[in-house]
Amino acid sequence: MRYGEPLQQSKIGISSAPDFLFPTLDGSFLDLLEIKLPSVDVLREDTSRPGAIYWASPVTTAIGQVVNYLHELDANQYMLAQNFRNKELNLRIARPRAFILIGRSTGWSDVKRSAFRRLNHSLHCIEVITYDELLERARQIAHLHAR
Repeated sequence: MRYGEPLQQSKIGISSAPDFLFPTLDGSFLDLLEIKLPSVDVLREDTSRPGAIYWASPVTTAIGQVVNYLHELDANQYMLAQNFRNKELNLRIARPRAFILIGRSTGWSDVKRSAFRRLNHSLHCIEVITYDELLERARQIAHLHAR
């Protein structure tokens, strides 16, 4: 709802290209989306510490990937702004955010859902979203617009 037409596989550095770059609706700012498989695990439980839940390996790998993308966006912001201006976009690269779409959350306990929220809250400028959460957001938006 907050974004315009996505830019697919746009290079942001020498060889880095996130899955999608999304300009905000006003065309001023840019965020990125990295898509991973819905079949991978999102969370792991530490069996030696009851209640301790942490990111699964595919999520930590994706977080590392988007941290690098965010760094490249920041390091190359002036060149990228000029490149986008040539495509008739007046984008500024200022405080971009990254979204990682990965895994499923169907059947999670309240404990896992709370841990997911806490873990997401601890990330800076990055949000992990499950496919189920994205589908629920879409349903809510459709429901609001159907009224």
